[in-house]
Amino acid sequence: MCDIRWQGLKHSFDELFGIPTTASDIIVFLVLKSLHLWFMRSWEEKAVIMRKEGEEEERYNTYNGITIMPRLSKLQIMDCKELKVIPFYMFSHELKDLKISDCPQLTGLQPSLPPLLEKLHLSGNVGVLKSSLPLLHNNNDNYPNLNNFHIYHSAQSSLPEGFNQLTSIRQLNFSYCEILDFESDDLKHVTKFNLLEINECPILAERFRGGGEISSSSPHVYNISICRSLCILELSVITAR
Repeated sequence: MCDIRWQGLKHSFDELFGIPTTASDIIVFLVLKSLHLWFMRSWEEKAVIMRKEGEEEERYNTYNGITIMPRLSKLQIMDCKELKVIPFYMFSHELKDLKISDCPQLTGLQPSLPPLLEKLHLSGNVGVLKSSLPLLHNNNDNYPNLNNFHIYHSAQSSLPEGFNQLTSIRQLNFSYCEILDFESDDLKHVTKFNLLEINECPILAERFRGGGEISSSSPHVYNISICRSLCILELSVITAR
């Protein structure tokens, strides 16, 4: 794992790696699998760098012959207050676990999240991601491997736009989301869903505390775990068929 806290860094492509934009056939951090970037208060990053026409779609972290972190499978970006866009090369095709926390200026993304992503954790103010998720516009099955989705400390009152396109989720966790609210019908599209965890989310806890009395048009069977003020309530919900 590589843990980076670099005060004063603004643009990682040239400042962190020292790679000239005219370089080619270079692989940087070939074996790096886990990267944690945190408390980089000046990090802004440059505008999104798009692939040129003809470049292979699966090479998400390659640009002009420069390949960076091709085996990166876990990425955490925490408390980077000025970060406006996530660098293209950090969205490796191998990336499975992504956690973003307290990046309020995040306004730009790559065209999509890594296509094989399995775990997505969003915590605090994460800019554009707090209200909208980028989807795979040319694919009817958005993120087929994404089975764990966690939202912590969100000030939003509803699920992010695009959530209803995530059909492979098995476990959902909401923690310290004081005004977040949605209905059980908002989960009917996740046909593999089996666990909903609610921790210190008073509105959600009240809505789902009824267990089997929840009204839904979905045929799913799933478990609910509600934790509030050190009191844990386990429920099994069998929704209407």
